[in-house]
Amino acid sequence: MSSGDSEERVLVLAPWGLPTLWDEVNYVIPRVSESGGKLCVRPINIEWNDVDKVKSYTSLAGVLRYITNAGHKGFIDVIIMGLDTLAFPDTRSQSGNCNVVGILSDFTNTLRNGKVNYRDIENTAYSLLKNCISQYLGGFNSKADKINIEVEILPGTGTYRAGNFNARFMGGINNLNFTMLYKLYNKVRYNKYSAIIIDITHGVNYLPMITYMAAQLIAKYLSARDNKDICLITFNADPISRQKTEATQERRLNIIEMQNISIEPHEFLKELTGRLNKEKIFRIVRTNHDKDKINKLNKLNNNYEDIRRRLNPSRITTSLEYGFALYLVTYLRKNNLTHVKDLEELSRNISNLCDEIYNYMNEAVDISINNNEVLISRIYDFETSPLLLSMAFDVVRNRVINVLNLDQLMDNEGGIDIEYLLKIPVSSVADTILSNEVDSIKRAAELFRDVAVNLLGMNKGILGGYVKYGNIHDFVNKSIIDIGRRSNDIREEIKNYSCDNQDSHDDSECRFNDRNFIAHAGLERNITCIKISGDKVFIKYIDKCFEDIDKHMENISKGNAK
Repeated sequence: MSSGDSEERVLVLAPWGLPTLWDEVNYVIPRVSESGGKLCVRPINIEWNDVDKVKSYTSLAGVLRYITNAGHKGFIDVIIMGLDTLAFPDTRSQSGNCNVVGILSDFTNTLRNGKVNYRDIENTAYSLLKNCISQYLGGFNSKADKINIEVEILPGTGTYRAGNFNARFMGGINNLNFTMLYKLYNKVRYNKYSAIIIDITHGVNYLPMITYMAAQLIAKYLSARDNKDICLITFNADPISRQKTEATQERRLNIIEMQNISIEPHEFLKELTGRLNKEKIFRIVRTNHDKDKINKLNKLNNNYEDIRRRLNPSRITTSLEYGFALYLVTYLRKNNLTHVKDLEELSRNISNLCDEIYNYMNEAVDISINNNEVLISRIYDFETSPLLLSMAFDVVRNRVINVLNLDQLMDNEGGIDIEYLLKIPVSSVADTILSNEVDSIKRAAELFRDVAVNLLGMNKGILGGYVKYGNIHDFVNKSIIDIGRRSNDIREEIKNYSCDNQDSHDDSECRFNDRNFIAHAGLERNITCIKISGDKVFIKYIDKCFEDIDKHMENISKGNAK
């Protein structure tokens, strides 16, 4: 895998709690590696640069300094993530180093009027964070520095008290998982990134862990999609003492983890397939709900099932893991996943589904105010499966379909130049098996052509169509003496080798066992046809056999090979 270059973007993720009472400290920056100052190379000696310090209210300033120290010259996209519960900070936190009194006062007046919607809550949390960012990181957010800072508000749970109001946020934690992954996925989907950096210093409760898990998944997605290593670094600063002192405190910015994420497509798809929900993509977490909401949820679930059946990531994963390259291209073709128009349609369907779910989560929020008690609730808890399915589609499209241009390489009969099967990124073990099978088939095809033309004097034109590979395999194992002695009979036999002769296909021709199918990378001789065209060999499955092949693939993908 390639490692990318420094001009590509770096994504920085910072989960934040309530920033209003943070203290200003001197963050001591760790030294970058002596190995050319590379971002994702840990220094041999763990040292902090006593000279290079950043005075700030947030460790994020130190993280940004570290990135520039490491020689990164491209854009840095920063996403600061907070929960919607920030709209209800306790009274003590409403005034401090970051003054948000005006923002919270306006929101309190809205609550007193008894007319509040979820957008009001979300906007208040957003404005609070945005105000603190402008005070704490104002010097970084500029075009000259190539640093872009964004704020994302995510759905939280729990009970909070703000002034005279008690707010209770009800829902499932998976809503937070979905929203965070949705935001990050849409950020990286159409961009190239070389590194993902997490600063968990200011995260609270479950937010740092969920951020870390999402970052891991996004890094794997980028690696599998773009065929390169993705740098993943996690920072956490030393805790700050709450005892007031005249001198500015010094705190070290620690590198908790530094790794290069490298994953093959089949490994990533296998992980995603294991995570896909086997039942519905949502759970109901509250008993009192209306029928319209349930109908909408079921409609979203049905849309997801339709897309999953068409893409079927388990079949694709199994194909890449075992080296079933011919099955994969045939499966994609039969499911209309090789033409640009069809791909764009499926891409839109997946994106629209994810957008619909996200929008629904922001619209279908029940809010009630009873005296000073505020209840913010969602009746559902969404799984991330639709997003995982979209990631799987991106990887298959980038690493298989687009690279091969299957709609151009496959002939009208569904065959493909056998050499192109070797370009499909199957697992390393399967690649050896597939290469050996391809070599054997090519040698057999060349020998058959030479003997048929030179020894038997047959016209090259008769070899222009698809012939059954099983017949070719048996032919090349005959002795030259036998072929010469029975030349007239063998010429007649060769005429019956054609795959177009459907009358010659009986049920026994499509019979094979799973273990032989695996051992030959799906190129079993009694279910394949080959065509010799100049110096090229094309291959395809016998059309009549594909239904049986598909059934065997289902067994293998479920781990039930016989």
